[in-house]
Amino acid sequence: MKRSLYVETANLPNTLVEQYRCPSCLSDLSGLMVSPRGINTYTDDNNYSRAWLSVCRECDRSIQRGRLPKFAIANGFFMGRLPHKHRDLTVPERLMTQLTNVVAMTRVMRGGHHRCIRSHCIAFDCTPGPPVTLLPLPLEDVVSYRVVLVGHFTAAQLEQVRKMHRIRNGAVRDLFAFYKINNHLYAKIAESDPAENSEYTDADLEAAFVEYVPDDEGSIDGEIDREQQKIRGESDSWRVMCKTNECSVLERRIGLANAGTPVAVRELSVLSQADRTKEREREFEVRRSSFFANDISGTLLARIFPDLFPFGRAPRRAAACQSVRAGMYQILHDAE
Repeated sequence: MKRSLYVETANLPNTLVEQYRCPSCLSDLSGLMVSPRGINTYTDDNNYSRAWLSVCRECDRSIQRGRLPKFAIANGFFMGRLPHKHRDLTVPERLMTQLTNVVAMTRVMRGGHHRCIRSHCIAFDCTPGPPVTLLPLPLEDVVSYRVVLVGHFTAAQLEQVRKMHRIRNGAVRDLFAFYKINNHLYAKIAESDPAENSEYTDADLEAAFVEYVPDDEGSIDGEIDREQQKIRGESDSWRVMCKTNECSVLERRIGLANAGTPVAVRELSVLSQADRTKEREREFEVRRSSFFANDISGTLLARIFPDLFPFGRAPRRAAACQSVRAGMYQILHDAE
């Protein structure tokens, strides 16, 4: 068992090794990396401490046969946990440091005899890097984004929304520094001192962050519904005062489409700096697919959800199940 579950820790971050280090109460398993949530201890009437390790049936069958379990830490299936100071990050703060740009997430939950939980995620690579390394954007008079709440909200709900959408400069900078040190996927990501050392601080953004608009008649709510029903909505170019950089604004609209209908897809040519200064019509590229993304390198989910895999992904020693979805990783993360 120790031979099949042995992990070479020379190339792993010390923080990760300490999180999975086998405790002294299991001296027979010294040198192995195990999840601390799977260790159970108790003290008997004679004040003698005992401990045992909980293993699922599938992993137990592999161990009994002398094989490496597919989901063992020794097979590169480690996740680790973020330090406590990074666990209260908001979704916008996490998106600022991600290697991919998640533009849509859908969850379907059904009860009854056919109960199920399905998760779908649409993501694109962030090229050339995470948003925190690309700021500030060259857009005039665009210095912040605003969250508008429509309808009736209590004071507690308003305060909760304030915390949900905040972006704290120091928290983002510290999280990005943690990834640079501990996550091998961030090794080649260049840092941006002007972006990280921005003049805007948490105190500057404390006032007038969320605007509340009372809408007793439901006129604004109805207008939002009509806008959501239109895939080709109106352009937001009026928000950008500088026409030379207007084409740099990225619009994203999500709509339902028939996957069986063929769509002509054309590649967009790369624009030179001279072409960017010319006024032109926006061009959009539409791609449709009914297939799961191929994870050839084994790092796709680690790039989409770095908060679940703060230390990246290690190469696998044995063939692991490729159809494990993000929902299962979340369940494992919560149970760990």
